[in-house]
Amino acid sequence: MVLNQDKLKRLLDYLEKSIRPERLNETEQLSRKSLNWENTHRLPLVLNYPFPDNPLFEPFPHGETFEDLEKHLYNELVYAFDTSIALNVELVCDLPLTIRPNYGIGLISSILGGQVEQIDDNPPWVRPFSTRAELMQMFRIDKTDVSGKGWFPRIVETYQFYDETLGPYHNLNSFVKKVLPDLQGPFDNYALLRGGEAFTDFYTDPVLLREGLSLTADIQIAAARTLLSYTTDHQDGFSYQHGMAMPGSILIRNDSPIMVSAQMYREFIAPHDGRVLRALGGGGIHSCGDIEHQLENYLNVEKLYCIDLGQGLMNNRAELFRLAEEKKAAIIRMEATEEELITGRILEMFPTGVSLVHRCESFEKARKIKSAYLRASRAG
Repeated sequence: MVLNQDKLKRLLDYLEKSIRPERLNETEQLSRKSLNWENTHRLPLVLNYPFPDNPLFEPFPHGETFEDLEKHLYNELVYAFDTSIALNVELVCDLPLTIRPNYGIGLISSILGGQVEQIDDNPPWVRPFSTRAELMQMFRIDKTDVSGKGWFPRIVETYQFYDETLGPYHNLNSFVKKVLPDLQGPFDNYALLRGGEAFTDFYTDPVLLREGLSLTADIQIAAARTLLSYTTDHQDGFSYQHGMAMPGSILIRNDSPIMVSAQMYREFIAPHDGRVLRALGGGGIHSCGDIEHQLENYLNVEKLYCIDLGQGLMNNRAELFRLAEEKKAAIIRMEATEEELITGRILEMFPTGVSLVHRCESFEKARKIKSAYLRASRAG
């Protein structure tokens, strides 16, 4: 599939004339109030859905976007995080306009010499170092300058392309927020480079584990500090990740730490998560799956302002909310059921401190649920 410049231009022209600044400002203020635990008439809601048959827009196969910046930007605006900026012109849920260099999970690993692979339409993945000797080479890195290493130049080139392409469009340039790429977290990055032995290192090589976590935290901090100058979303203590607003500047991905005990997390990983958050002005921790055994640990990390959920319904949401409310830490992407949204019961369960997400079976269903949710919130 070939993308000519006319196709991207038609999309940009359409969005430029369709953006409603007043609606975007309303969504931003709604998110800020809720995530600051202030009283609000309803919670921000983003709806996910499979991409429908659409005569105007169609996302490109993921594998075609890695070497083509026009397709990369096109897909960011047409379908990302299971939702669509372009289709939200019609749907009008509380989706903010965000784009990022979307090259998967391997940036920090690539800086440290890891081999990032991208096959067919799969997201990029990292091939772990095959020997301990290869792993030890990463400790020789000059941590004072990461900008020319690994996939970093590709990230910068993408930001620059975004700036050049959106520059002539006043509304897009003003309201589309360029956000940080996925930088993972200290343990997730270590596990990508170390492979399964990252988990045995807790017992067999704790010295290497601590040194590795210290290094990956250093590189994440250095990369984020450099890339922040290319972003446009960090304002007044808020930023954006996963297509949602969040308090703070950095989101640590902790999908691997949910597979270790709470004690191991506290002893080995939490100090490095805290160092990343402190260095970058605070932020959040994301985990997919069941996070209940780690939640209190996360909430006790210094400068932790929010928890981002991958699968909220896999957890005891009432208990998550109770614990988060005690710390006044916001919960990002709290998953709601259809019944909770259309009846408004979700607003009784979580009156504030939360942003919502719901996974719809279709775009048409998303429109119906959004309308019912708004009616229920007005009735309440």
